[in-house]
Amino acid sequence: MSNKHIIFVGDVTPYLGNLAKERHPEAFLVESNNYVDILDSEKELVFYTSLGDLPNEIVLWNLLLTAKHVIYCPPEDGIWSDGKQLNKENIFESLQGLTEYIIQKISKEFIEVTGFQSRANPVFVTTEEQRRSKNSQVWVAGCSMSAGYLINPNERFGFLVAQELGMEASFLAKPKSSIRWSADQILRSDIRENDIVLWGLTLVQRFPLWDKKTNNIEHIKIRPVLEYDNTYFTTDEILQQIGNPSLLYDAIISVHQVVNFCRKIGAKLLIVGLLSHTDVEFELDSVPEFIQYHNDGDPNPVHNMIDLASDNRHPGPEQNKMYAKFCISKLKQLYKNL
Repeated sequence: MSNKHIIFVGDVTPYLGNLAKERHPEAFLVESNNYVDILDSEKELVFYTSLGDLPNEIVLWNLLLTAKHVIYCPPEDGIWSDGKQLNKENIFESLQGLTEYIIQKISKEFIEVTGFQSRANPVFVTTEEQRRSKNSQVWVAGCSMSAGYLINPNERFGFLVAQELGMEASFLAKPKSSIRWSADQILRSDIRENDIVLWGLTLVQRFPLWDKKTNNIEHIKIRPVLEYDNTYFTTDEILQQIGNPSLLYDAIISVHQVVNFCRKIGAKLLIVGLLSHTDVEFELDSVPEFIQYHNDGDPNPVHNMIDLASDNRHPGPEQNKMYAKFCISKLKQLYKNL
């Protein structure tokens, strides 16, 4: 089959033919009694069709494979002839869902498709910030500790490290976020050779969940669990996830993925355990890019902060200065050419 036809695709109702004929008066309907002739035709044709006009979805697929241009024309009022609403969890139960599934697959066959918008959710592929410089720069990942929650942006330890090194900084950090989420942010960002990646490692008992009510990611942490009662997930479901022993496995694998990525591209990575527990510290003992944070003279990971933000829970400006001093010292130990 060669790509030669212009095909209008929509619902079985008359509006589709009217639209096609307005643009191409020679357009005609392809249905069960003539589709075989069209598949065998060597002529360049303009026609319209729908799942309701054809024996099954395989015939529609084969017809669309002959197209050079597919024009998707759903009903203007959004009401399809089967009367069913699009169900994103089972797109095959409605004419709209099945039609759009086929259209989306056709668009991957290097066939021009207009009038169709992919159902891919951009939230899945966004990163918190983009690259800020053509030169080497700093990337700061982590939870609220790395995001500088409730302090001024220029008081964050990541900003202070970048300032000390004469670089720009992009922040891939979000309050309540998990190790897995941070790793994903790092792996999909425009990090390049000789960039510096600072990752403030958080607690293992955190994970991202997709909330259908808000159409967004909810970052779930241990406390307070009850604050998630207004989400799609029940408290019991969240408690079950928090107690999942696979969370440690997921966290360690995520860290090793980032380590491998940064080594491959030549980025300078420093992972600092800001909230991580001893189980993570032991699991990452063989990773030179990881260091558990401690105050001077105090190796205990449960360290006292020298000052606090306005909520009396998160590190304040002076504590962030200590984080920055610690990070710069460890970076210079790891990377002699810094």
